[in-house]
Amino acid sequence: MDVDLDGDGQPELVTGSGCPSTGVCVALPMEQGRFEKADMARDTGNIYAYVRKDGQVWIEAGQWAPDQPGAPHYYQYQAGKLLEIPRPSAT
Repeated sequence: MDVDLDGDGQPELVTGSGCPSTGVCVALPMEQGRFEKADMARDTGNIYAYVRKDGQVWIEAGQWAPDQPGAPHYYQYQAGKLLEIPRPSAT
């Protein structure tokens, strides 16, 4: 999936391992002519991460495990940093 995660007008390539069952998604932004790996689940300290798009783009991540579901957290890239945000509202 190509989606502009950081709002710079350039789409990042987002791929996954086990999506949607485990939802470990990886963004591959182009840096200096080559792809750089950004593991969104690991980078947010979570077990899973999904990219969501509904008028805006955000990352939903959490600690879900079959015996211990946890509340999701929400993130966006802002000024090159991955920041936690309040739950986005659907548009």
